[in-house]
Amino acid sequence: MAGSSLDTQAHGSTDHNRLADLGYRQELSRVLSLFDNFSISFSYLSPMVGVYSLFVLGVGAGGPRYLWLMLPVVARNRSLP
Repeated sequence: MAGSSLDTQAHGSTDHNRLADLGYRQELSRVLSLFDNFSISFSYLSPMVGVYSLFVLGVGAGGPRYLWLMLPVVARNRSLP
């Protein structure tokens, strides 16, 4: 175990030296811009809008039968790996 951490540290310093040779500085920026925040919000809200739309469409078209037919679907999806 101790050897693997030394290998990781040696590899990390090699990466740092390689980046320096190429003219890059190793850094991790943790700042999100306004556009980044919008993109993340859009990526997880869009599927939810689709799920809600399909739910309304199913209830409107099938009524209570749609709710009962969702039980086998949910049960099947919970048993998948």
